[in-house]
Amino acid sequence: MGAADCEQQPHAPQPHIHMKNPTPSIDVVKPRIAMGDVSREQWDNLTDVIHRYDIPNIKLTSGQRILLSGFDPKDKPAILADIIGDNKSMAPIPHYVQACPGTKGCKFAVADALHLGEQLEALVSGIDLPAKVKIGVSACPRCCAESRVRDLGFLAKKNGWTVTFGGNAGARPRIADVVAEGLNDEEALDVAKRLLEFYATQCKTRIRTARFVDRVGGIETIKNGIDL
Repeated sequence: MGAADCEQQPHAPQPHIHMKNPTPSIDVVKPRIAMGDVSREQWDNLTDVIHRYDIPNIKLTSGQRILLSGFDPKDKPAILADIIGDNKSMAPIPHYVQACPGTKGCKFAVADALHLGEQLEALVSGIDLPAKVKIGVSACPRCCAESRVRDLGFLAKKNGWTVTFGGNAGARPRIADVVAEGLNDEEALDVAKRLLEFYATQCKTRIRTARFVDRVGGIETIKNGIDL
Protein backbone atom coordinates (compact mmCIF):
# COMPACT_ATOMS: atom_id res chain seq x y z
CA MET A 1 0.00 0.00 0.00
CA GLY A 2 1.00 3.62 -0.50
CA ALA A 3 0.01 6.93 1.00
CA ALA A 4 -2.70 7.27 -1.62
CA ASP A 5 -4.53 4.32 -0.05
CA CYS A 6 -5.52 6.61 2.80
CA GLU A 7 -7.55 8.74 0.41
CA GLN A 8 -11.06 7.44 1.12
CA GLN A 9 -13.19 10.08 2.79
CA PRO A 10 -12.07 13.70 3.13
CA HIS A 11 -11.52 14.83 6.70
CA ALA A 12 -13.08 18.01 8.01
CA PRO A 13 -10.68 20.56 9.53
CA GLN A 14 -10.31 20.23 13.29
CA PRO A 15 -12.05 23.10 15.10
CA HIS A 16 -9.87 25.36 17.20
CA ILE A 17 -12.34 25.00 20.08
CA HIS A 18 -12.93 21.35 20.87
CA MET A 19 -15.37 20.24 23.56
CA LYS A 20 -16.19 16.54 23.67
CA ASN A 21 -18.54 15.33 26.38
CA PRO A 22 -17.99 11.89 27.92
CA THR A 23 -21.77 11.29 27.78
CA PRO A 24 -24.54 13.36 26.19
CA SER A 25 -25.98 14.19 29.62
CA ILE A 26 -22.77 15.63 31.09
CA ASP A 27 -21.45 19.08 30.31
CA VAL A 28 -17.71 19.55 30.71
CA VAL A 29 -15.14 22.27 30.18
CA LYS A 30 -11.59 21.16 29.52
CA PRO A 31 -9.29 24.16 29.07
CA ARG A 32 -5.94 23.68 27.43
CA ILE A 33 -3.18 23.39 30.03
CA ALA A 34 0.04 23.12 28.06
CA MET A 35 1.96 20.08 29.40
CA GLY A 36 0.10 20.44 32.70
CA ASP A 37 2.24 23.49 33.46
CA VAL A 38 0.06 26.09 35.21
CA SER A 39 1.23 29.58 36.08
CA ARG A 40 0.21 31.16 39.38
CA GLU A 41 -2.00 33.63 37.54
CA GLN A 42 -3.74 30.85 35.62
CA TRP A 43 -4.28 28.87 38.81
CA ASP A 44 -5.75 31.89 40.61
CA ASN A 45 -8.11 32.52 37.71
CA LEU A 46 -9.22 28.88 37.58
CA THR A 47 -9.89 28.96 41.32
CA ASP A 48 -11.96 32.14 40.97
CA VAL A 49 -14.02 30.60 38.15
CA ILE A 50 -14.58 27.37 40.11
CA HIS A 51 -15.94 29.33 43.08
CA ARG A 52 -17.89 31.85 40.97
CA TYR A 53 -19.87 29.13 39.18
CA ASP A 54 -19.93 26.69 42.10
CA ILE A 55 -18.23 23.93 40.07
CA PRO A 56 -18.15 20.76 42.22
CA ASN A 57 -15.96 18.43 40.14
CA ILE A 58 -12.33 19.19 39.22
CA LYS A 59 -10.32 16.39 37.59
CA LEU A 60 -6.67 16.33 36.54
CA THR A 61 -6.74 14.26 33.35
CA SER A 62 -4.24 11.76 31.98
CA GLY A 63 -3.45 14.28 29.26
CA GLN A 64 -2.23 16.79 31.87
CA ARG A 65 -5.28 18.99 31.50
CA ILE A 66 -8.05 20.03 33.90
CA LEU A 67 -11.63 18.86 33.43
CA LEU A 68 -14.46 20.75 35.11
CA SER A 69 -17.94 19.24 35.40
CA GLY A 70 -21.11 19.34 37.46
CA PHE A 71 -21.93 22.99 36.75
CA ASP A 72 -25.20 24.45 35.47
CA PRO A 73 -25.16 23.76 31.68
CA LYS A 74 -26.33 27.28 30.89
CA ASP A 75 -23.11 28.63 32.46
CA LYS A 76 -20.84 26.71 30.09
CA PRO A 77 -20.15 29.53 27.58
CA ALA A 78 -19.45 32.00 30.38
CA ILE A 79 -17.16 29.57 32.22
CA LEU A 80 -15.09 28.96 29.10
CA ALA A 81 -14.95 32.67 28.30
CA ASP A 82 -13.85 33.55 31.85
CA ILE A 83 -11.12 30.90 31.82
CA ILE A 84 -9.72 31.88 28.46
CA GLY A 85 -10.13 35.65 28.66
CA ASP A 86 -7.32 37.24 26.67
CA ASN A 87 -5.16 34.13 27.15
CA LYS A 88 -5.93 32.24 23.95
CA SER A 89 -3.32 29.61 24.88
CA MET A 90 -5.95 28.08 27.18
CA ALA A 91 -8.52 27.65 24.41
CA PRO A 92 -9.27 23.90 24.11
CA ILE A 93 -7.91 22.01 21.10
CA PRO A 94 -8.04 18.25 20.38
CA HIS A 95 -4.26 17.77 20.39
CA TYR A 96 -2.01 17.84 23.42
CA VAL A 97 1.59 17.49 24.55
CA GLN A 98 2.24 15.36 27.62
CA ALA A 99 5.66 16.08 29.11
CA CYS A 100 7.56 14.97 32.19
CA PRO A 101 9.20 17.59 34.47
CA GLY A 102 12.55 17.07 32.76
CA THR A 103 15.67 18.76 34.14
CA LYS A 104 13.48 21.32 35.89
CA GLY A 105 12.14 18.74 38.34
CA CYS A 106 13.59 15.24 38.01
CA LYS A 107 17.02 13.91 38.99
CA PHE A 108 16.89 11.22 36.27
CA ALA A 109 16.28 13.67 33.42
CA VAL A 110 18.95 14.14 30.77
CA ALA A 111 17.07 16.80 28.76
CA ASP A 112 14.72 19.75 29.18
CA ALA A 113 11.39 18.12 28.30
CA LEU A 114 9.34 21.22 29.06
CA HIS A 115 11.37 23.42 26.71
CA LEU A 116 10.90 21.02 23.81
CA GLY A 117 7.27 20.53 24.81
CA GLU A 118 6.58 24.26 24.56
CA GLN A 119 7.86 24.30 21.00
CA LEU A 120 5.80 21.24 20.13
CA GLU A 121 2.68 22.86 21.60
CA ALA A 122 3.16 25.80 19.24
CA LEU A 123 3.79 23.45 16.31
CA VAL A 124 0.76 21.21 16.79
CA SER A 125 -1.63 24.13 17.32
CA GLY A 126 -0.67 25.61 13.97
CA ILE A 127 -1.26 22.58 11.70
CA ASP A 128 -4.61 21.23 10.48
CA LEU A 129 -4.36 17.49 11.16
CA PRO A 130 -6.62 14.61 10.07
CA ALA A 131 -7.29 13.44 13.64
CA LYS A 132 -6.28 13.94 17.24
CA VAL A 133 -2.53 13.85 17.86
CA LYS A 134 -1.09 13.05 21.27
CA ILE A 135 2.57 13.87 21.87
CA GLY A 136 4.72 12.48 24.66
CA VAL A 137 8.03 14.05 25.73
CA SER A 138 10.12 11.98 28.16
CA ALA A 139 13.43 13.32 29.44
CA CYS A 140 14.97 9.90 30.13
CA PRO A 141 14.56 6.23 29.11
CA ARG A 142 12.06 5.67 31.93
CA CYS A 143 9.54 7.20 29.52
CA CYS A 144 7.19 8.70 32.13
CA ALA A 145 5.33 10.67 29.43
CA GLU A 146 4.40 7.40 27.69
CA SER A 147 6.19 8.48 24.53
CA ARG A 148 6.25 5.02 22.96
CA VAL A 149 2.44 4.81 22.84
CA ARG A 150 1.87 8.35 21.56
CA ASP A 151 1.22 9.48 17.99
CA LEU A 152 4.47 11.41 18.19
CA GLY A 153 7.01 10.55 20.86
CA PHE A 154 10.28 11.98 22.16
CA LEU A 155 12.60 10.01 24.40
CA ALA A 156 15.84 11.55 25.69
CA LYS A 157 19.10 9.68 26.07
CA LYS A 158 22.58 11.00 26.77
CA ASN A 159 23.28 11.22 23.03
CA GLY A 160 20.11 13.18 22.25
CA TRP A 161 16.43 12.73 21.41
CA THR A 162 14.88 9.63 19.89
CA VAL A 163 11.78 10.48 17.84
CA THR A 164 9.00 7.92 17.40
CA PHE A 165 5.79 7.94 15.37
CA GLY A 166 2.55 5.95 15.19
CA GLY A 167 2.03 4.86 18.79
CA ASN A 168 -1.36 4.23 20.34
CA ALA A 169 -2.60 3.05 23.74
CA GLY A 170 -6.26 2.59 22.81
CA ALA A 171 -8.36 -0.44 21.91
CA ARG A 172 -5.73 -1.53 19.38
CA PRO A 173 -2.42 -0.71 21.10
CA ARG A 174 0.65 -0.09 18.98
CA ILE A 175 4.23 0.65 19.99
CA ALA A 176 5.52 3.61 18.00
CA ASP A 177 8.24 3.15 15.39
CA VAL A 178 11.62 4.81 15.81
CA VAL A 179 12.12 7.47 13.15
CA ALA A 180 15.42 9.08 14.19
CA GLU A 181 17.88 9.04 17.09
CA GLY A 182 20.61 11.18 18.64
CA LEU A 183 18.98 14.53 17.79
CA ASN A 184 19.32 17.91 19.45
CA ASP A 185 16.23 20.03 20.14
CA GLU A 186 16.27 21.81 16.79
CA GLU A 187 16.70 18.58 14.83
CA ALA A 188 13.99 16.80 16.82
CA LEU A 189 11.55 19.65 16.19
CA ASP A 190 12.36 19.61 12.48
CA VAL A 191 11.64 15.87 12.26
CA ALA A 192 8.37 16.41 14.15
CA LYS A 193 7.31 19.12 11.72
CA ARG A 194 8.07 16.94 8.70
CA LEU A 195 6.20 13.96 10.17
CA LEU A 196 3.11 16.00 10.97
CA GLU A 197 3.11 17.71 7.58
CA PHE A 198 3.42 14.33 5.82
CA TYR A 199 0.56 12.96 7.91
CA ALA A 200 -1.56 16.04 7.22
CA THR A 201 -1.04 15.99 3.46
CA GLN A 202 -1.03 12.26 2.76
CA CYS A 203 -3.82 11.00 5.02
CA LYS A 204 -7.23 12.13 3.79
CA THR A 205 -9.33 10.20 6.31
CA ARG A 206 -9.90 10.81 10.01
CA ILE A 207 -7.63 8.05 11.25
CA ARG A 208 -4.95 8.26 13.93
CA THR A 209 -1.26 7.89 13.13
CA ALA A 210 -1.10 4.23 14.26
CA ARG A 211 -3.52 3.13 11.55
CA PHE A 212 -1.97 5.56 9.06
CA VAL A 213 1.45 3.90 9.43
CA ASP A 214 -0.08 0.50 8.75
CA ARG A 215 -2.06 1.72 5.73
CA VAL A 216 0.90 3.29 3.94
CA GLY A 217 2.99 0.15 4.31
CA GLY A 218 5.08 0.89 7.38
CA ILE A 219 7.41 3.46 8.85
CA GLU A 220 9.99 3.15 6.06
CA THR A 221 7.45 4.56 3.60
CA ILE A 222 7.01 7.55 5.85
CA LYS A 223 10.74 8.01 6.43
CA ASN A 224 11.30 7.99 2.68
CA GLY A 225 8.47 10.49 2.29
CA ILE A 226 10.18 12.97 4.65
CA ASP A 227 13.69 12.31 3.28
CA LEU A 228 15.12 10.42 6.25
